[in-house]
Amino acid sequence: CIGGYTAAMLSLYFGWSLWFTSILGALMAVLVSALIGAATIRLRGAYVALLTLGVAVVMQVMIMSDSKCFYYEGVTCYNFTGGPRGLSSFGDFGFRDWLGYKVSLLAKYYLALLLLVLGTIFVLFIIRGPFGYAFRALRDNDTNARSQGINRVKYQIFVFALSGFFTGLAGAFYAGHYKTIGPTMLDFPVLLLLLAMMVIGGLGRPWGPLFGCILLMVIDDFLKVYAEWRYVGMGAITIIFIILLRQGVVGLIEDRQGEPVGTR
Repeated sequence: CIGGYTAAMLSLYFGWSLWFTSILGALMAVLVSALIGAATIRLRGAYVALLTLGVAVVMQVMIMSDSKCFYYEGVTCYNFTGGPRGLSSFGDFGFRDWLGYKVSLLAKYYLALLLLVLGTIFVLFIIRGPFGYAFRALRDNDTNARSQGINRVKYQIFVFALSGFFTGLAGAFYAGHYKTIGPTMLDFPVLLLLLAMMVIGGLGRPWGPLFGCILLMVIDDFLKVYAEWRYVGMGAITIIFIILLRQGVVGLIEDRQGEPVGTR
């Protein structure tokens, strides 16, 4: 949300290219993520997730309640954040002008795929390096990790900040793809879907969110036919994984292979 809104607002109010503002949006997401990380220093486990969900809900309320006029276009009053209507008319990535309508759809698809690949490589690089060992040590045995000289405050803020960059880029891509951005991207079902991807894919596993996303998208596509049961079905599947399959999809695959996914 921070990445998308920052990119959209800078493009709308200053006329800057969305390519440039997307980077600024990602950097702003890093800053905000680091601040949230600092606010969670005294929290552990589920309480960290609850705080981040709470921040998202508060952000949505602030955007929805933005009713003060920021500027006029003719007789039309526009809010700073767009309020409940959101923001539009801030441009896009320009693929349609360069390549035409049909090819522009492919171009946006490959841009999204590039972000996914780069984000995955970045995550694997971090997890399998010194920072990854420190993160796992703090997760598995906080007291022992600190006795070995690992600064929990430093690494907790660091992991929040790292996660913010590609998340901010994803938000900026969302804004450029749909040419609009609004508070609906902070709706509670969307936030729960993101958490469900990690739970179903496998918590603590690099490939977990990717496998969880694929499985949930297949399930969601099937449940669209049963609109009234869509979210009930998604919630039920998540609960089943939490109770019976806590290792997730990737964990099940690893149990069968006898080695971590992606090590061959």
